[in-house]
Amino acid sequence: MKLKRQLLVASLFMLALPWAGCQYVKETESALRAGQLQALEATGQAVVALLAQQDWQLDTPTYQHESTVLESDADPVKKQTEHPSLFAPERPWRIIMDGYPDEWQSMPVRRLQHDDFAANLRLFTRKDRLYMLLEVEDRQRLYFDPTRGTANNGDHLVIRNGHGRDYLLAASAPGEMIARYQQGNRTRYQREIAGYWLDTSNGYNIELSMPLSLVSGRLGLYLVNASPLASEQQHLSHYEFSAQSLPPRLITTDNRLTQALELFTHAGLEMRVVDNQGWQRATAGEIDLSGYQASGSAPSHGALRALYRAILQRPPMPPKNESSLFGQWQTSDLSQAQDGDLTKGWYQQSSQQDRSLLSVALPIPSPKGVTAGVLVLEQSSESYLSLTDRAFGRLFLASSLALLIGASGLFGYASWLSWRIRKLNQATQQVFDSNGQFNGDSKTRAFQISRANDEIGDLSRSYGELLERVQQYTDYLQTLSRKLSHELRTPLAVVHSSLDNLTLQADERATKSTDESDRQMYQLRAKEGANRLSHLLTAMSEASRLEESISHGDAEMEKLDLAIMFTELTAAYNDIYQNHKINLQTDNPPLVALISPELIVQMMDKIVDNAVGFAPIESEILITLQRTEKSILICVENKGPLLPKKMQHQLFDNMVSMRDKKAADDSTHLGLGLHIVRLIVEHHQGKANAENLSDNSGVRFTISLPH
Repeated sequence: MKLKRQLLVASLFMLALPWAGCQYVKETESALRAGQLQALEATGQAVVALLAQQDWQLDTPTYQHESTVLESDADPVKKQTEHPSLFAPERPWRIIMDGYPDEWQSMPVRRLQHDDFAANLRLFTRKDRLYMLLEVEDRQRLYFDPTRGTANNGDHLVIRNGHGRDYLLAASAPGEMIARYQQGNRTRYQREIAGYWLDTSNGYNIELSMPLSLVSGRLGLYLVNASPLASEQQHLSHYEFSAQSLPPRLITTDNRLTQALELFTHAGLEMRVVDNQGWQRATAGEIDLSGYQASGSAPSHGALRALYRAILQRPPMPPKNESSLFGQWQTSDLSQAQDGDLTKGWYQQSSQQDRSLLSVALPIPSPKGVTAGVLVLEQSSESYLSLTDRAFGRLFLASSLALLIGASGLFGYASWLSWRIRKLNQATQQVFDSNGQFNGDSKTRAFQISRANDEIGDLSRSYGELLERVQQYTDYLQTLSRKLSHELRTPLAVVHSSLDNLTLQADERATKSTDESDRQMYQLRAKEGANRLSHLLTAMSEASRLEESISHGDAEMEKLDLAIMFTELTAAYNDIYQNHKINLQTDNPPLVALISPELIVQMMDKIVDNAVGFAPIESEILITLQRTEKSILICVENKGPLLPKKMQHQLFDNMVSMRDKKAADDSTHLGLGLHIVRLIVEHHQGKANAENLSDNSGVRFTISLPH
């Protein structure tokens, strides 16, 4: 059976375990959801019972005219006659009264518009004070002029409270503002109202704070956009402002009611109380459970939680569409609860799409027998998921144990296959050394071939055949030079002896005829050819002798100062190559390294001879010695033709040459010189590299030797 079919058959047995585990987890999750729904409903019933028994008066009764917090909107007549209320949520932070809106960015904005005159209004409360920001858009600002007879000239703001008193705020220049009000025929100042005027690019900002006791539960705003002509003044208000009109109510949260809700809240549960018009009167708790961990439970791993959530995925739930931009909630479950019906359901959590939200809305009865408000409880699925992490962890461990027992056979089989593949890989790597040569002699190069009747066995047999062919060809190439040397020396000896005899006979006859002169010329050419053949044979066997010498450890290593050694070599090279200028540059001595002097000299002979062969006559050949942290660099630079890109990595290979004709000294090059350089450098555990100069004027050879 093929390997693919074996793995397929073995993996089919594992499909039943995950399916059974998922079904069990889903059934458990359904039971948890039902339990959470009952627990949340029971909590809501307990809170409603507490709220129905107490009369929730405000801390300061003068804040509102109505008797209780929740019954303020219970009268259906007021719903028809009242102007839209203003909502000021409770916020914990303090602000600086400077007119800048930076601290107000998170607050909802009410837009007031009248032709070209408009303003943005923001409100919030902190403890017993009301804070307000008005961003007015006014093309032409007109400040208050105290020298004029009228008290309300210039752009100004009028604030009306629940007692019908009007507070006027105007500014003679940007800066602090003081509120004024009329008491009889006298103008008085209300210094408890702190205001600040700030000019902007398109108008001005008014930032102020005032005690809630001055508001008295109602708040009316009246902006006057003054003009040099009194008849052209524009008025802007958020309701119908007249001398007899009652301003809209200011809705704020009740701290005592909030404290009562906090007695029932816990992590992941949010509760809020709204009146019959949907105004939020109190809130406690938070749905977000980032970083929450149930008390007494061990922290669960993030991957385990992610797996749990993925298993418990259900069909998409409807999103809970809520609108509370200005503190007034409008939902279908609120409407049903206001009619006296309990509503509950699961929704998609808007902040995190992968979580569900459980919402319960319960009506709050009043002593008068009507619905005074609605209690809304919301809890994320994350709450009970966090509480059951430990239980799921135990279930996961038990399932993992069962899965481990079932998967042990497949794991063992996969391990056996992996071991066979690694063994084949190691056997292949051991055949060659780092230079791509075969390790050992012909008797120790055997590659163990597998007899298995599968894909790995076929691959092993194919490798064995391929390695056998490569080994035969490599042995042939390695013995080629020796065979040629042995086969060519005998005829060369015959040629040498014959030419010597011809020369001797020619000297004895001492003829001066033209034919005799031609014979001598031919004899000299034949002898030169024989010498050239002998030189070729010597060059071919030189690399083999050097490699054998290195492998047998004949080269002795010693520590020498390369600066002194290369100074002597440079002087010798200048005597030998008089048509070139060979210069030496070194770092500060000593430049000591463990080397074989004979091999290093031989290496430099090959590199310098190569540089002279390509450098123009009278050009400079520069030899430099540099010390780095781990090595000593030997660089030889010469002007001349550049290296082709394809040859830069093959230049040090055997029998590779860029010369296409004989050099000036009529010598023949086989491309063995740089190969000998590589052998010497590798014997010293160094590296050799050849590259073109950055200005493309020549070539640089770099040898790196460890010190």
